Amino acid sequence: VTIDPAGNVGVGTSSPARPLHVLATTQPRFQHPSAPFGMDIGQFDATGNASINNMANGYLDFATNNTTRVRIDSAGRVTMPYQPAFNAKRTGGDIATGALALFNDVLTNIGNHYSVSTGRFTAPVPGTYAFSFFGMGITYSNDVAAAIYFRRNGLETGAYPYTRSQGAQYHGLAGSLIITLSTGDFVDIVNGGSCAIYGAGSGHNGFSGYLIG
Repeated sequence: VTIDPAGNVGVGTSSPARPLHVLATTQPRFQHPSAPFGMDIGQFDATGNASINNMANGYLDFATNNTTRVRIDSAGRVTMPYQPAFNAKRTGGDIATGALALFNDVLTNIGNHYSVSTGRFTAPVPGTYAFSFFGMGITYSNDVAAAIYFRRNGLETGAYPYTRSQGAQYHGLAGSLIITLSTGDFVDIVNGGSCAIYGAGSGHNGFSGYLIG
């Protein structure tokens, strides 16, 4: 162990370049005294690939405030249980032309960032988000169009899922949007077509979104 004049500590090296500099030809290990195994970190193979291994339980957790935020299990699956996401549908009546779409039946709302009272998903952190909508236009005897507008902070984003139909029949529409948001930005949906969007049934429409990263 070497401590240089600047206070940098070197383990396995006499020239530490950081406050703690460990030079090891095998994996360094962090281990609690009562744990049978530790965590081996920082092993590099011949091609320069690094690995972090949790030998105790076969998975690797990344945590803040003593809560797991990201887990890689023994099969390599990555889960993020607190990643913002929502999925909602409307059962409270049709959405009139020009009206804000409020989805009252919330199926998923991780983090509670979607509001049933405003129809808005509000971004909790800056990042890239994905949104999707599916619905069904109520067609009249004349030629009408079903369309919905994704909006950011009350302004149209240019994403307009759209379909036309003539005659007494329903017609479906669906669309998706990937957009970069800042903290506090919100996304909602308005009916921008010339017919109502069916919203009286169960499962005929939906609005969903999630943080990509």
